[in-house]
Amino acid sequence: MVEVHAIHQREPGSYQSRSRFSFPVFFDRTELNQILSVYSRRVIAGEWCDYAFNEGRHEATFAIYKKRSRVPVYRVVKRRSGKARYAVLDAGGQVLRMSAELSAVLGILAGKRRLNLV
Repeated sequence: MVEVHAIHQREPGSYQSRSRFSFPVFFDRTELNQILSVYSRRVIAGEWCDYAFNEGRHEATFAIYKKRSRVPVYRVVKRRSGKARYAVLDAGGQVLRMSAELSAVLGILAGKRRLNLV
C-alpha cells in the first residue's frame, strides 16, 4: 500500500527538511510558454514529435524527441543556480549553448532550418 504525504507535513528531523535543496526544480509558466512555442513550430514543420519532462533536486529537463527515437535529440536544462542557469544539450550530451536567459538558449533551437529537396 502506498502512503501519500503532503510536502508541508515533513518531519522536522528528516533528511529532506535539513537539505538545502529539498524541493525539485521546475520550469515556471513563462519558461514553458517559451519552450512550447519553439517546440510547436517544429512539430508543425514535421521535425519533432514528442517531449518529456524530468525534474530533480538540482535541475529540470525538457527532452525533445524526433520520430522513432528513443534518445532525445535535444534537452533544455534549467539548473537551480549558477551563471549559466539554462543550457541546450544534443543527443550525445554535448552543450550547444549556455546562458543566464532562456530566450538566448532557445535561439539555437528556433534557428534557421535547412530546406530539403523532395
